[in-house]
Amino acid sequence: MRLLPPISLALLLLVSCASGEGTGPAAPAPAPGTEGSGRKEVTLLYPEEGTGLLAPFKSSVEANEKTQEEMTELVRTYLATVPGGKMVNPFPEKASLRALYLRPEGRAVVDLDQWAFDGGGAETETYRIYGIVNTLCHNFPDVRSVRILVDGQERETLLGHVDLLNPIPPEPSLNGKNLK
Repeated sequence: MRLLPPISLALLLLVSCASGEGTGPAAPAPAPGTEGSGRKEVTLLYPEEGTGLLAPFKSSVEANEKTQEEMTELVRTYLATVPGGKMVNPFPEKASLRALYLRPEGRAVVDLDQWAFDGGGAETETYRIYGIVNTLCHNFPDVRSVRILVDGQERETLLGHVDLLNPIPPEPSLNGKNLK
């Protein structure tokens, strides 16, 4: 896969902010050791300008005995966070998670709303899909693939380029070297 040149990431940022409502403040990074406060530290993976790779952004979710609920909060946090700096959220501000299901065979099913279709091309689509897939698989190693639905329906693609008819495994080659 070819890396995103800086101009492509700038366009990606413009597309993701096309709603005209502004991006709002970045989500605060959690303090180290948040696990004792009922929160669990997580790593969100966003495209980084200049590298074209997914870079780590530390955040936290409410710790929960039910993995599916923790994963749901993780994806909702991913969609709502504006990481700032050289990282961009590839989704439009209006995009949201409708539902998340955890299947016993190590597959998560992520159901996004219609705003996941809003704007962009091949690079935007790649980073929307693999941002979520790699984030889920990194934080929940038992998840080996992710199925993506839109408005509860199977779709061939999100924006016309990446096949969504089959479960999607993580793509480690998209992760930056700063990912631990």
